[in-house]
Amino acid sequence: MLEIIGNVLGSIGLGGITGLFGTAITAYVNYKNQKLAFEHQEKMARIDQETIKLETQAKIEITETEYKGKRDVAESEAFKESFAADKASFLTWLPENRIASIIIGILFAIVDFVRGMTRPILTAYLCILTTWLALQVYALIKIPLTEDQAYELMSQIIFVVLYLTTTVVLWWFGTRNKLFQRTL
Repeated sequence: MLEIIGNVLGSIGLGGITGLFGTAITAYVNYKNQKLAFEHQEKMARIDQETIKLETQAKIEITETEYKGKRDVAESEAFKESFAADKASFLTWLPENRIASIIIGILFAIVDFVRGMTRPILTAYLCILTTWLALQVYALIKIPLTEDQAYELMSQIIFVVLYLTTTVVLWWFGTRNKLFQRTL
């Protein structure tokens, strides 16, 4: 009988150990499967994030390109309008009365001429003035002035004339060079 009890207890013990060993193996396999599944989900999440990031960057680049294109079109239109303003003419409308139309035509022609010549005349005038003032200052330096007076006079004239000249030249022609910076 003792042998039967020993066999029962041995079978129970060995069965328990085998069951525990099987449970441990199953738990380990489940752990590994869950770990692999989590790693797969993590990789898929990273791929999704990377995809979203690349899509967002592509959308940003597309938006920037569209914006640059629209800006270039707007700048071109503004540039075109600046030429249209220079070429605007008041001679497009004249009354039916012949004498009135001749007088108005002459007056409008004078206005068109003055408006059209303002930029080149003012630019040439300031460039000539710059040269003339430099010669005058050079002549004044030869007469008895203290060195400080001559330096102060020369500095003021140079600064004012340079300011006026660069303002006029850059204002008239500075906006026109945007045409050369345009890339499509």
